Amino acid sequence: WVLKICCHAAGSMPGNGMNFPVMDLKAAWPDADLGDVYRKPVRSSVPALILVGDLGARTPVENAREVAASLAGAKVVIVENGAHEFDLFGERALQPLLRDFLGGRPVAVDRVSLPAIAFQR
Repeated sequence: WVLKICCHAAGSMPGNGMNFPVMDLKAAWPDADLGDVYRKPVRSSVPALILVGDLGARTPVENAREVAASLAGAKVVIVENGAHEFDLFGERALQPLLRDFLGGRPVAVDRVSLPAIAFQR
């Protein structure tokens, strides 16, 4: 599926920049269709905490909600100002969520805010 993502790069704003260096691995990792069974939703009642950044260009919030729909024990928390990757264990705002979840307690919030991303000129 990684290579299929690369196929859509021509029409996107960042082009292949989002896929670097994956698009250069095609010769080493040939395209293989894993079939419909691979794409079936996973069904589980195991607790799952899904943290999704609202600035994530690769995995939008809608994707997290779609995954959570098939997981009976899932909780989606939107990380405001979070990109695709954020410091899961280092961000103070996320630590109470992780403590509650890993301690078997319910996560009581649907959103948490990180500091705004600082851009440099």
